[in-house]
Amino acid sequence: MSDLMIDLETLGNTPEAVIISIGACFFDLEQGKIISTFDACFDVDEQIVKGRRVQGDTLKFWMNQSDAAKKVFSEK
Repeated sequence: MSDLMIDLETLGNTPEAVIISIGACFFDLEQGKIISTFDACFDVDEQIVKGRRVQGDTLKFWMNQSDAAKKVFSEK
């Protein structure tokens, strides 16, 4: 049996927020082993055209993060 962890990075905290990336990991908690991983990055402009939104406070949060954290914006 395996467990699943999902990480969703967005530009807001509402249902219509722009999604920057999704990461997922199947793992075996009992054995402490990662079984498989998945990650995908999405185009911000494309999502805005389709009606998704950016919240200023979340954008400000991202601007204050490390270069390593902001790398997700260029991994499309």
